[in-house]
Amino acid sequence: MKINYLLFALLFSFQGMTFAQVLSREELSAKKEFTSIDEALKTPSDVYRLNLSGQKLTEIPESITSFSNLNELILSKNELTVFPEFILNLTNLQILNIDNNNILQLPQNIGNLVNLHTFNLSTNKLTSLPESFGKLIHLTRLDLHYNNLRKLPESIGNLGSVELINLYVNDLEKLPNSFGNLSNLTDLYISSNRLTKIPESFGNLTQLRVLDLGDNQIYYLPESFGNLLRLEFLFLAENYILKLPASIGQLKELVEIDLSSNSLTMLPASFGTLTSLKELNLDLNKFTEFPSVILRLSQLESLGLSYNMISIIPENIDALINLNSLTLDENPIQTLPENFWKLTNLASLDLSGTLISIVPVKLAYLTKLQELDLSDMQLTQEQCESVKTYLVNPEVVVKF
Repeated sequence: MKINYLLFALLFSFQGMTFAQVLSREELSAKKEFTSIDEALKTPSDVYRLNLSGQKLTEIPESITSFSNLNELILSKNELTVFPEFILNLTNLQILNIDNNNILQLPQNIGNLVNLHTFNLSTNKLTSLPESFGKLIHLTRLDLHYNNLRKLPESIGNLGSVELINLYVNDLEKLPNSFGNLSNLTDLYISSNRLTKIPESFGNLTQLRVLDLGDNQIYYLPESFGNLLRLEFLFLAENYILKLPASIGQLKELVEIDLSSNSLTMLPASFGTLTSLKELNLDLNKFTEFPSVILRLSQLESLGLSYNMISIIPENIDALINLNSLTLDENPIQTLPENFWKLTNLASLDLSGTLISIVPVKLAYLTKLQELDLSDMQLTQEQCESVKTYLVNPEVVVKF
């Protein structure tokens, strides 16, 4: 009987207890969002979402630890300089946004927040991440853009669930080799840093779909780059890239590549196998010849070759029949081949700053043209006035 009585007493006591919960994303989104701590303190067990953004807070009251069910905490756009360490007691947190503050460092045991799947620390003043950061193994989205990060801990490779990482505008000079362990990463934004090279392990990021490495100091890409078979969007603008690895031809899913502002003089033959490519930007490189391998990219819709040293456009340029945007400005081009006028899908054409001295009558063939730039070509007034008479569409915007 004593045993039964004890069991009854335990069951009765449990009925009065509220258990902290980690909700599904659907359940969480259905919960009320509190925007005032005072209001939230009236019913602490009902507080799953707390949004204190934009309240000019310089510190967070420790009373938020009484919200044992808290799953989402938004502290964005305040004036915090210190990460409130007592937040680490809120171990049910799934979403933590503390962006747009002035936080200098994270507590060493940040890894206690084991249930986090979304962590936004962007626009702060962080210079490093503690080693325990790698314990946040449920993270799927990590935003650290606009900080002063100089390095990443080796433990970042433990974030096996992460799908998106934003490191735009930091001071990173290299990535740890463990970065290649992020096997579920689909979107990586790491432009405007100081990277000089990419680790060979980068080729293990086989789920990558979007990769932005623009505005760094990269000279070469590793051969393993060709393993990124699911890559669709590749941004490498504003680097010092001298040549591309032959393996780039394996990236058959690529739709857009931006290689502008580099030091390329040629493209590998394998580049011609990127038959899904629709946008290619090669502006501000060092091409002295039109890269003939491009002519195999029949699906190409946009091609940028501005500010190179190309003087001759190949006769079979019409192989790019799907082009609707073409920039050839600031190249020493004197004439255009006869087949150029078969590019009848062109909607935007930039010939400014070229050495073409005669306005081609065959502009009339470009019936879909909407924008035409002929500025800085030293055309006579009479030639400029004749342009409109050649164009079929009177609504074309022409620049002289």
